Formats: sequence, structure tokens, C-alpha cells
Amino acid sequence: MPVYLPALAWRTWSTTSRPSLACYRKKTRCTTNSRKYVSLVFFGASSSPLGALPNDRTRIRLLKLLPGEGDDPIKCMLTEVELDDDRPYEAISYVWGDSADRNLVRINNATFLITTNLHLALLRLRDSTRSRTLWVDAVCINQADLVEKQHQIAIMRDIFKKASSVIMWLGEPRQVNPNLDPQVQAIRSRPDLAIFLPLALRQVFERYLEPSQFERLKAHLCGTRQPLPNGFEGFPNYPVLPIEEQIVMETGELALKYMYPWIQGRRAQHLAGPRTENCDWSSVETISGVFSSSHAPDSWPLLGAFSLIFCFTQTETHFNKLPFFDLFDDPTYHISPIWQQSVRTLMDILNSAYWNRAWIIQEVVLAKDPVLYYGQHILPFKNLLRAQEVFHRHYHICCDKWGTSARQRVFTWWSTIHSGFAKFEYLANLRKRHATVQWNGKSHNPRSLFSLLRISQGTRQATDPRDLVYGILGLADDQASLEIDYSLSIAEVFTRAALDIILKEKNLSLLLYNGLGRNEQFQLPSWVPDWSEGGMDLPELCEYRLYAASSSRRFYTESRNGSCLKLRTVQVDRVIETSCIRTLSWVHPRKLVTDLQDWRIFAGLPREISAQQAFSGNEGRFWRTLFADVMIIHKDSQAWPETTRRMRAADLHKIREWWEWLQTEAEVTKFPEWILLRDGHPFEHMTRGFWTSTEMKKLMRTASGRLGLGPSEFGAERKYSNVEPGDEIHVAFGCNMPIILRPVGSREGYPAYEFVGTCYLQGVMDGEAVADEGLEGEHILLI
Repeated sequence: MPVYLPALAWRTWSTTSRPSLACYRKKTRCTTNSRKYVSLVFFGASSSPLGALPNDRTRIRLLKLLPGEGDDPIKCMLTEVELDDDRPYEAISYVWGDSADRNLVRINNATFLITTNLHLALLRLRDSTRSRTLWVDAVCINQADLVEKQHQIAIMRDIFKKASSVIMWLGEPRQVNPNLDPQVQAIRSRPDLAIFLPLALRQVFERYLEPSQFERLKAHLCGTRQPLPNGFEGFPNYPVLPIEEQIVMETGELALKYMYPWIQGRRAQHLAGPRTENCDWSSVETISGVFSSSHAPDSWPLLGAFSLIFCFTQTETHFNKLPFFDLFDDPTYHISPIWQQSVRTLMDILNSAYWNRAWIIQEVVLAKDPVLYYGQHILPFKNLLRAQEVFHRHYHICCDKWGTSARQRVFTWWSTIHSGFAKFEYLANLRKRHATVQWNGKSHNPRSLFSLLRISQGTRQATDPRDLVYGILGLADDQASLEIDYSLSIAEVFTRAALDIILKEKNLSLLLYNGLGRNEQFQLPSWVPDWSEGGMDLPELCEYRLYAASSSRRFYTESRNGSCLKLRTVQVDRVIETSCIRTLSWVHPRKLVTDLQDWRIFAGLPREISAQQAFSGNEGRFWRTLFADVMIIHKDSQAWPETTRRMRAADLHKIREWWEWLQTEAEVTKFPEWILLRDGHPFEHMTRGFWTSTEMKKLMRTASGRLGLGPSEFGAERKYSNVEPGDEIHVAFGCNMPIILRPVGSREGYPAYEFVGTCYLQGVMDGEAVADEGLEGEHILLI
């Protein structure tokens, strides 16, 4: 049994030289004055001092964080309460961090080890005068009690839903060295010198400054004829701006370069760590105080990052109107150090490991009032979502000359910010709490288990892959038949989820996601998607729905032995030959032209196309196969998102023009320009349609002479589906696309197959193979 350190031992430990934590973990004799054998344990690795919680899922533990200051040890009280008591508490959503990196806290007069990231969060959240009631999974759930853990996780939906607020702890900001200006070194050598923010940052919040303060600043910029002093304290050789230039200079650049202090007599305030007072970005008073106070240059990028978020929440703030830029600056290529460092710090926030957590969807979507904490900075999550929405609109529409259009020429800071914001769109959609939303023109339930797994695919990570399923069950409307059970293996959890989805969706669209890549250690059945892998490119259900390979044949499936899937299918063909793979999208157009010419030869067509060649017959079938008979379109230049439809005869003429353009590009285009082909180019949508349909694919020829596109393996880190000669092509009842199967003998008296993947096969995509009403098909097993 673990021995909790008594109060006397705690006082001894806290007032003597503290040994390394390894001493405690190994239960070796501590080389300190206490000279005691002790076992300091992380709460999740021991039994609770309060006893086990009942299994009726009605009670939880709450952690009362007691007041403290500075380096005072963290002290807490843990109590049991009824979940329905409506007792106010805040739930902490955070990354556990390295389990080997721990710190000591005191809970109910016992000593525990918690991860450093949680320890930092408690230091930030602790108040000096009042206690704070929290729910923290690592402490409030006994992680070593599997039964309790399962019951508590099952009610986490209600725990986060009932919390008065959810604290989204991103951690402490990393230390940065902005090197904004050569004079920064001189500033650092004078810690007693008053240091004030560049006007570029303060200007964001001029609306919150008192009019007299702002007028005084403006007078210094352009309204007086009083010369600036010959330098100022600490910088005797700093240049003096001529009076004439003072009069005409009306931008913040003057203050940034020549006028650091504008409120005299203030001293630098840079208090790192838990002692720093919080900066609440939802409080006008706090914002005004921050931007009229002094800060060390090291803190400017972080303030700049939150200033950007604030600006992006303002609909009227166009990119070129941000306070980082002057009238004649080009926002596309701006090289101001304060601007670049602010963007880098913003990306630290947007790319934090926190956003990849498996549980973030449930915790944030269900929260009444989620609030983001990043070190001392506090920001309502709704403000971040608002910033993402407004930025997206500016980037693609009114400010596209610096956004989407600029990305055709060069990778810009704007495209960096755009990629960082992209992950928040699905969280914003889920928080709208609508019963249905539009998904590329199709209505669906965004809270089904299948929808939640799809839209979060590749964005979430988990130490335990089972949490990729368990972490969203509380949000799914259709999760009643699945129970959280950590005694099941990863393969069992993924298989049960896959079968549950198939039965509830009443179709086999789940099979489309089997090409995401697979971790062979999990030993999943061949038909079960590996939700721990992101794959090279996620499939789109909108395209799957354009096909009707099984026509109106009634969906049929049955689970056998918990891991086999029984289907009714019709074999329509057999693969006899495959081409080489068409690799990544960003290869040079010359390589694409060469690949397409090789594919033409593979399909029995001449390498070159004559000017008189009509895109019909075999020629037309070849190009329809390459595009999977689908076109990406926009109804107008500002339509978003894009839509897809099946090909029409007139589209073959457009494809011919695209092919002629592609051959020209192969001769004149430089590699970087081709990489950055984006919205606005006449052939952008067609090029992307070709990339989507053929990337990581092979051409395949069948025994009946059909041409098709099948999956191809790529790389060695993951196992990908790979069509091979001898594979069979079937139409499964209830599946819109043909499926490729690999015979492996028989099981339980049925033909057995490994599932390879879905495919495009000309002549069978619209139900032609099952047109005979008397065709019953045969039962097979997928293993």
C-alpha cells in the first residue's frame, strides 16, 4: 500500500533541501535531513483517500484549490459531491504532458505527484485570497481503478456540460528572443529604464485609451513643433528627427522608431512565471491598462499575437489596416520584426499540442463558457472562433490580393495564419448546436459518431488510441449501443465502432475510410478503418454519394465472430494489370505530363494527342477515368465551399484545354510557382479535381477490358491499401462504389476476402452490374 506523506513529513520536506523526485519514485532512502522512507505518488496511481466512488454514476470529486502566493506549495482539498447538486465548479481541459516530469502538491494532507503542465495550470489559477473549485480528471478520477475510470468517463459529457466554465489551459508561452531592433540589447542592459510598447500595438486599442492620453500621443506625432530631446535616457546618441518631419509624420512608425516612452516615469514590468498578474482580453479595463503600461521587449510578440486575434474579430479590419502596417507597406511581403515575431507567436497558440487532444471536441463543444488560458493571458474561446471566421472571409474575399491570390506567387505569413486557423472551423460548426448542417450541399447529422470521427480525423491524438472513439461518445447522438470499456483491445474498440456505424448508417460508406493508412500493431480486421492514422488525403463523402454502383439493391450486412463482416456482393471483374503510382500533388507539371503519357500507353492509347483527335470513345473513357467522372465547380467566384457533380459531355472539351495548358506549363513553369497554384487560376479547380481523384492511385485494367482507378501503397511508415493483379472487383449491396477484394480461402462455408479498398471502374458506377432484377449475389466474409 502506498504511504501518503503526513503533514509533519511535508513540513520537513518543504523546509529542507529538496532531493530529486527520482529519489521518491524509486522508494530509495532520501539524502536529506528527514531521513525517511517515503512513497510520493501520483493520484492516478493509487487508491483514493476518500474511498471508491459509487458505480451509479451520480457522484464526482471536486478539487478545492486553496489560496496561495508565489512559491507557496500547492494545497488542495478533495471532496465528493452529487453531480446534480448544481454546485458551481470549473473544469480544466489540458494536456497531461510527460508523465515522468512531475511536481509535488498537497491534497487532503497527503502528498501527490502531478504532471508539470497541470502544476503550472494550478499556479496560474490560484488566487491569493480565495479558494477556487475545480474538476481535474487526473486528480478527481482514480486512474488506477479501471471500473471507476470507465464510469466517470461515461459521465464526462455531463461533467463538462454542468461546469460553470471550462478552462482551456494551453500551457506557458515559450521563451522568445525577438531581437526587434539593435537597441533592444541596450534596453536589456538597463533594466531600470522605462520600456513601453511600440505604438503599432497600442494603436489597436486606442479606443480604450482616455481621450486625453491619445490626444497627447497624437500631439507628439504631428501636432507640435517642439523638437524631440537629443536622444533620451540610456540612448544619448539616438537620432533626433527634424521638426519638419515631425510635422508631416502621422503614422505609428515615428513612435516605433523614435519615441519609446509616452507616459513618463513608468518602469519596466516583466514578471515571469506564476506571479505575473493575469491579462483578461475580455475586459476593457484590463486591455486599457495593458496597452498604457510598460513591457519588456521579450513580451511584445505575445502581446502582438493577442492583438492580431483582437483585430481579426473586428469585421471592418482589413489586412492592410492592421496597425503593424503603414500606408505604403505591402502586407504580403512585410518584414517588420514585430510583425513577424507576433505571427510566429500566434502560430504557437494556434498549433499548440492542446488542439490535438482526443478529448477536446467533447470538452469544448459541450462547455457553456470555454475560456482559453495561455500563461497570464485569458481569452474567451468564442473570440478565437470569431477571429477564425472573420479572417477566413477576408483571406478569401475582400483581402484575397494578400491572401489566396498572393499564395499563387509566394508562401506568405497570411497563408501561415490561414493554415493555423483552419482546424477551428469544425469546432465552430459543432458549437452552433444545430441538428443538421450543410456538408458540401448534403444534409447530415453532425453529431453522429461517423460524422464526428470524419471531421476530426487527423486533428486529434491520444496516448491511448481507444480514446479517439471514447473521447467523442459523449457528444454523439447515436452512441447508446457503445459502452466505454478499457478492458477491450484497440482492435475490439475500433471494430465495434465500425460495425455500429455501418448498422446505423445503413450503408457501407465507412469502407471509404479504410485507405487512411494502418498501424499493423493493432491487428485490425481489413475492413475496419484505423482512426489513429490521418492518411495522405481524406476521402470525401460528397463524391461517394454521386455514384450508385449497387443501385437500389437493399443494404445487407451481418457481424460474424465479432471481427468478420458478412456482405452480399456481385463479382463484376478481376484486375489483370496495374500501372505505376501517381505520386504527390506537388511534383513539377513536367512529371505529371510524363506520368499521363505513360498512363495513356498503359490504356492502349497513343502517347501524344493529335490536334484532330476527338475526346470520345476510348479517349473519352480514359479522361473520365482519370477524373473519376467528377468535376469540381464553383457557382460564382465567391462561392464557398465548392461543389461537385458528375461529368458531362461538354466537360471533355474543357479537359482538352486543360491538357494543352498542362503541357505548356511543363515547359515554362518553375517548380515553386506550380506548388502554389491556388484559387483564382482558370484551371485551378480542374487541376485540383485531377489531384484528388488520382493522388496515391494506380490505373488498373481488368479481365473484361475495363479501365479503373484503385488504391496504391505509399511509404514505409504505414500500411496502405494496394491493388494488385488477381484482386477481384465486387459490387456490394449498400455500397455506392465498387470494392476491391483479395481472396483468402473460405470461412464458415463462405468465400473469405481481405478488403483492399473502394475504386472507380468505368461502366459499373451507376448500377449497370446489378441491373438484372433476378441477380441475387452471393454471401461473402470480409476478415
